[in-house]
Amino acid sequence: MALGKLEYRNLINDLVALIEKTKTQVVSHANSSLTVLFWYIGKRILTHDLQNKRAEYGKKLSLRCHESW
Repeated sequence: MALGKLEYRNLINDLVALIEKTKTQVVSHANSSLTVLFWYIGKRILTHDLQNKRAEYGKKLSLRCHESW
Protein backbone atom coordinates (compact mmCIF):
# COMPACT_ATOMS: atom_id res chain seq x y z
CA MET A 1 0.00 0.00 0.00
CA ALA A 2 1.49 3.30 -1.08
CA LEU A 3 1.42 6.28 1.24
CA GLY A 4 0.21 9.62 0.07
CA LYS A 5 2.38 12.70 0.56
CA LEU A 6 0.51 13.81 3.69
CA GLU A 7 0.53 10.32 5.21
CA TYR A 8 4.26 9.99 4.51
CA ARG A 9 4.94 13.38 6.13
CA ASN A 10 2.87 12.39 9.18
CA LEU A 11 4.79 9.11 9.45
CA ILE A 12 8.13 10.94 9.31
CA ASN A 13 6.97 13.48 11.91
CA ASP A 14 5.84 10.66 14.24
CA LEU A 15 9.16 8.86 13.86
CA VAL A 16 11.14 12.04 14.52
CA ALA A 17 9.03 12.70 17.64
CA LEU A 18 9.70 9.16 18.91
CA ILE A 19 13.43 9.55 18.34
CA GLU A 20 13.55 12.93 20.10
CA LYS A 21 11.53 11.63 23.06
CA THR A 22 13.86 8.65 23.40
CA LYS A 23 16.97 10.85 23.18
CA THR A 24 15.59 13.00 26.01
CA GLN A 25 14.90 9.91 28.12
CA VAL A 26 18.40 8.55 27.49
CA VAL A 27 20.02 11.84 28.54
CA SER A 28 17.88 12.00 31.67
CA HIS A 29 18.69 8.41 32.61
CA ALA A 30 22.40 8.94 31.98
CA ASN A 31 22.43 12.06 34.17
CA SER A 32 20.61 10.23 36.96
CA SER A 33 23.01 7.31 36.73
CA LEU A 34 26.04 9.60 36.88
CA THR A 35 24.63 11.41 39.91
CA VAL A 36 24.20 8.11 41.75
CA LEU A 37 27.67 6.95 40.66
CA PHE A 38 29.36 10.12 41.94
CA TRP A 39 27.42 9.91 45.21
CA TYR A 40 28.68 6.35 45.76
CA ILE A 41 32.22 7.38 44.85
CA GLY A 42 32.07 10.19 47.40
CA LYS A 43 30.61 7.87 50.03
CA ARG A 44 33.35 5.31 49.37
CA ILE A 45 36.07 7.95 49.72
CA LEU A 46 34.49 9.27 52.90
CA THR A 47 34.12 5.89 54.58
CA HIS A 48 37.27 4.18 53.31
CA ASP A 49 39.96 6.83 52.86
CA LEU A 50 38.77 9.49 55.29
CA GLN A 51 37.29 7.10 57.86
CA ASN A 52 34.13 9.25 58.04
CA LYS A 53 36.13 12.40 58.84
CA ARG A 54 36.04 15.63 56.87
CA ALA A 55 38.94 16.26 54.54
CA GLU A 56 41.26 19.14 55.44
CA TYR A 57 40.28 21.12 52.34
CA GLY A 58 36.65 20.90 53.51
CA LYS A 59 37.54 22.52 56.82
CA LYS A 60 39.39 25.34 55.08
CA LEU A 61 36.54 25.89 52.65
CA SER A 62 34.00 26.03 55.48
CA LEU A 63 36.15 28.51 57.39
CA ARG A 64 36.68 30.66 54.29
CA CYS A 65 32.93 30.72 53.58
CA HIS A 66 32.18 31.63 57.18
CA GLU A 67 34.75 34.45 57.16
CA SER A 68 33.35 35.96 53.96
CA TRP A 69 29.96 36.54 55.61
